[in-house]
Amino acid sequence: RMFLLPISIPSLLYGIPSVGLGLYLTFKAPTPPKITSPPQRAHDTTLLGFSLSAFGLVFLSTPSLTHLNLPALHLSLANLALLVILTQKRKRSDPCTRLELSCIAAGELLPLIGTYAFSVMTGTEWIIRPKWAFDMSNINLPLPLKIHMVGLMGVGLFKAFQPPSSDLNEPDTTAAGITGFGLGLGYLLTSSAPIAENQWIAASAPVRMLIGVLAGTVLMVKRNTIGKETGDWLRGIAIYDFISGALTGWWLGNYSGRVGD
Repeated sequence: RMFLLPISIPSLLYGIPSVGLGLYLTFKAPTPPKITSPPQRAHDTTLLGFSLSAFGLVFLSTPSLTHLNLPALHLSLANLALLVILTQKRKRSDPCTRLELSCIAAGELLPLIGTYAFSVMTGTEWIIRPKWAFDMSNINLPLPLKIHMVGLMGVGLFKAFQPPSSDLNEPDTTAAGITGFGLGLGYLLTSSAPIAENQWIAASAPVRMLIGVLAGTVLMVKRNTIGKETGDWLRGIAIYDFISGALTGWWLGNYSGRVGD
């Protein structure tokens, strides 16, 4: 029953565009550096596409978005993107990176504003309004997932604020760092729920296995066009995510991506 109906309309509206855009960015050919004034570095959206695809697959495996703490997730990613823009403005001179960060900030805020306005105009309940708060003292995650969560958030923040390489052939991975941080934050924001009711963990098993397969596929398809750093990340994602996703599903006894299956 993985990724099958019944599924809510908001889940489809979130999931399908995220997966579609993510796959486009994943397979999009990298742009080589340009000798202009000032010179423009290479641009590769592969890793950013992976993160967006993972978000979209989680949404598509979720019967209702109220299982996820989306308002806090949206606001956190929007604020992080804006913080990077403000604090790293001089270092992020690449126009493609500035555009990506602006799109992340706008893309995280607009769904909240739009759905809230719709609920006010129609007098209906805000369709993506789960709990805003979460209990930091009650993180119901097994140790391997806690390590995975901290690793995603730590590496994401490092990539978000890491100054671009002086080598113009190495693309800026700031946007990928922000979305990677968001994937780790998803574990934290849903961690107060009992494991048996945690939709984010249930979805992570098949999603991470699919992402691992996707990473291996992209590595073969784009092996002659991607840089060394991106290639190393793809190898790591292919091995780590596929194996850890399979182990998570085995531990849960559930590969469907849905709680209660």
